[in-house]
Amino acid sequence: MNKEQLINDNIGLVRKVAHGLYINNHIFDFEDLVQIGLLAVFKGLDKFDESRASLSTFITICARNEMIKFLKKQFRLKSYPSSETEYTEQEYFSDIDVTEFMDGSSLDNLVAKLKMQGLSMREISERTGCSMNIVKNSVSKIKKQIRKCLDDE
Repeated sequence: MNKEQLINDNIGLVRKVAHGLYINNHIFDFEDLVQIGLLAVFKGLDKFDESRASLSTFITICARNEMIKFLKKQFRLKSYPSSETEYTEQEYFSDIDVTEFMDGSSLDNLVAKLKMQGLSMREISERTGCSMNIVKNSVSKIKKQIRKCLDDE
């Protein structure tokens, strides 16, 4: 079977991987992730060794790794110093839509939404593909923005 046929036969698998990683935002589109995954598979098929893994496993890993690499590149942030605060995270992220206070990056908006859903920083880190430090810095930045808005009222 040639590369094109293998890719055409496994587009659904790549789309499934992309669906698991896709975050609705304005930076990139779902189809961008699919295309990145398909390109990774196309490039990687020369290295496929069926004695090491099944084709579907190889395609899944190849596509996911390239998509995660893309997502990490998209969500890189500058470091923000963490500050001590008298508020708990629950006070910041419960009963209000913190995104209305946000004027930062789409990653900050995403972190705020995931935090409002009750996810831990580790879970947010795993879901976004960002390091724990980036997530902690984002949460710290969100808290500062909320505090600033609340103090202005």
